[in-house]
Amino acid sequence: MLKKSSRSRHFRNASFLKALGQHCRRLRNQKGYSIDRLAKESDQLSSSVIHRLENGSGAVTVSALFRYAQGLGIPPRALFEFEFADQTHSKVLKPKLFGWDDPKARKQAYLNLLPLYSAKAAAGYFGTGQIAEPESWIEVTGHGPLDRKMFVVRATGHSMLPRIHEGDYLVFRADPTGSRQGKIVLAQYRGPADPETGGSYTVKQYFSSKIASNESEWRHREILLKPLNPEYEPIVLLPKHESEFRIIGEYLFTV
Repeated sequence: MLKKSSRSRHFRNASFLKALGQHCRRLRNQKGYSIDRLAKESDQLSSSVIHRLENGSGAVTVSALFRYAQGLGIPPRALFEFEFADQTHSKVLKPKLFGWDDPKARKQAYLNLLPLYSAKAAAGYFGTGQIAEPESWIEVTGHGPLDRKMFVVRATGHSMLPRIHEGDYLVFRADPTGSRQGKIVLAQYRGPADPETGGSYTVKQYFSSKIASNESEWRHREILLKPLNPEYEPIVLLPKHESEFRIIGEYLFTV
């Protein structure tokens, strides 16, 4: 007769555990709890177990997850409401890249290929009209017609998770029209540095508030470049920074 193991069953997928731990830490920070406070609020969940869970450094029992959620006062299912792509068990299809001088690629330009720029080069070319050579052409299919105002920049950092991941190829439209409120943009500025990259180019969600300067004109009170990831702080631009701020493009989709 087979004996049942007395050991708890554990989930051991390392990449999933890391993503789960990061999400749990975000939930705890949003609640304003320290690890010590969560340990006190939960039912016999030690600080060391919380550390192990949030760092994704060890196996996790179902009972530990239940007590973690209980300590935060949230339903257990909330611990699993995050985006996760298992890179070890799924094949990620990378878009095809072609040399900028490839004559065959140039014939397909803006039909199913778009130019891939660095953020700095895109800002120079689409922002001030400087000559800037793209890094390459990138294949873009299944997203409707392309045009010469569209370009691609590769994402860096984690501030726009879960929608945008580091390394994603992002398609933008230069000179966007209409309201920018709530839209994701590629911005250039010379005000406060991006706390994530330390640079003057960033991809963030755009918000602004305005006040009347006279009977017929308005001016910005502040511009907020907001990350989607709650672990990152927004960039706040005041009127004194407005002349040094420019929208390079509006985000359309990820290749």
